[in-house]
Amino acid sequence: MTSKKVAEVISKTYPNISILGRQHGFFDQNNEVQIADEITTWSPDVLVVALGAPKAEFWIHKFKNQLNVRIAIGVGGSLDIIAGTVKRAPVKEEVKCELALSINKSTF
Repeated sequence: MTSKKVAEVISKTYPNISILGRQHGFFDQNNEVQIADEITTWSPDVLVVALGAPKAEFWIHKFKNQLNVRIAIGVGGSLDIIAGTVKRAPVKEEVKCELALSINKSTF
């Protein structure tokens, strides 16, 4: 599970960061309010949403007035890279090439 692996990698790499919770992205709309309620209860400084674009941004916008967070950001496939389940584009490539590679590997 990507979210579990990412939590492990981030906790090991940045021991001073507290991960208050995590949720896989395979939930249906019936669970959205419950998930938003849990996030509100946790009151994190930063909320990372990895549902894919533009779904993550729509979800953040839908619950922005309820969530008690300072920063909410949709991160696309970044968590897959951190978890090691997807290779990052070569570092020497330009950003537009990395974006193109990411888009090419995405499933729609």
